[in-house]
Amino acid sequence: MKLIIFDMGGVVCEKADFVPSIVAHLGISEGRFYALVGQTDLKLLFCGLISEGEFWQRFSRNYGCTVNQDLWKMFFHPRLNREVVELIVQLHRHVRVVVDTNTINSHYVSLAEMEWYGLFDALYVSNKMAVAKPALEFYERILTAESCTPDESLLIDDTEGNVASAEAMGLHGILFSDVNDLREWLAAYASIPPDSPWS
Repeated sequence: MKLIIFDMGGVVCEKADFVPSIVAHLGISEGRFYALVGQTDLKLLFCGLISEGEFWQRFSRNYGCTVNQDLWKMFFHPRLNREVVELIVQLHRHVRVVVDTNTINSHYVSLAEMEWYGLFDALYVSNKMAVAKPALEFYERILTAESCTPDESLLIDDTEGNVASAEAMGLHGILFSDVNDLREWLAAYASIPPDSPWS
């Protein structure tokens, strides 16, 4: 294994479900929120094709009331999964480790300011690439940039569709559930040498 690709939210960062806070602030249900948002605008936002400001302008037209603040940023309070970070630090001794993530600009900026992306050899983010997981192009562009073949690469993600898409391209995939299972999978997939602290 030459390349390990970590998903950010739900793997490196603990899953942060901030939508309940947003809908509570707006005084609507989650179902109503997603109906007003629309899948097209969400995709455009995560691919960096519209700004957060434009997203909330579009939302406001459907909502019937102006949203003046970026609620994505207001309620974004991520926390690192320290055990996963420890594994990443250890893996750097043996293999190239990068991060991929579907994200929006305000979240990207927040994590960059906290220097969390510095854990990795490279960063692949949807809002800068103008394409998002689980599109095959997303993974194709990572492999091209890394000069790796699919069979040399491993994806770790907490979303089943993202893992399935990567595996359809020939990458190895791990559906993340907890750090103990991840250690076992890494020992098998990444061929960690005997000096590994978890072998």
